[in-house]
Amino acid sequence: MSEIVFVALKKPGGATLCSALPHNKSGIPIAARRLGTAHTSMLTFARDGNELWVMCGPLSVGVDLALFKPFAIDFLRPARGPGLFLMEARAIDAQRPHTTLLDFGRYSDAAVEDVIALAQGLQQVLGYVPELQDWGNDC
Repeated sequence: MSEIVFVALKKPGGATLCSALPHNKSGIPIAARRLGTAHTSMLTFARDGNELWVMCGPLSVGVDLALFKPFAIDFLRPARGPGLFLMEARAIDAQRPHTTLLDFGRYSDAAVEDVIALAQGLQQVLGYVPELQDWGNDC
């Protein structure tokens, strides 16, 4: 096992983990679990080689970075519908579906600032800043 790279970042309001499991069922290493549980009010990211875990409180979701790269933060402004605002891991294999890791709730201009700060902080564990993708209005 390599050294775990870890970062705890401010959780944007309304952010929830998607497809999350309790830590003891997610396969997260105990060392990463300890780091995550020390920062329960934050979003915690831990990377060990090609494995990345996103933690919030007692829940976590894992991603095999050999299968998913790059990450992107996508938003759709509300128009007729509520819009959307999420972080996805994009599958390398075009036949595989993308994985939504975080749902930031309803789009707002104020939320964008928090999510941009989150994206900048992710460079520590991903090695790059996830791209922000503006999908326009949800007409």
